[in-house]
Amino acid sequence: MLQLSGLDVRTACDGVDALRVSRDFRPEVAFPDLHMPGMGGIELAKVLRSEPWGAAVRLVALTGMGSRSDIGATAAAGFDAHLVKPAPPEEMLRLATQQSSNVVALFGDSKRGS
Repeated sequence: MLQLSGLDVRTACDGVDALRVSRDFRPEVAFPDLHMPGMGGIELAKVLRSEPWGAAVRLVALTGMGSRSDIGATAAAGFDAHLVKPAPPEEMLRLATQQSSNVVALFGDSKRGS
């Protein structure tokens, strides 16, 4: 667990772990990578949106993919925003702190996990 500007932040290194963390933690904001191992961000978003509490989660795609079709795919999957890596930290913090205290960062890169 990581504390950042009064936020309670959790991390996961793959999609399956991200789903488990999200179900336990019930984040207000999540930053899924679209290419996580095990379950990608698009699939994860669809599963999260099907959870009774999942409609309230602000989903922000955090990805290296930024074409119009990529942005359209994340919108269709239920994402609220789409950030292309490297995303400006101030933009991530702005999206995370809009009336939020629970944030889960879902990274596909195992070197970044907690």
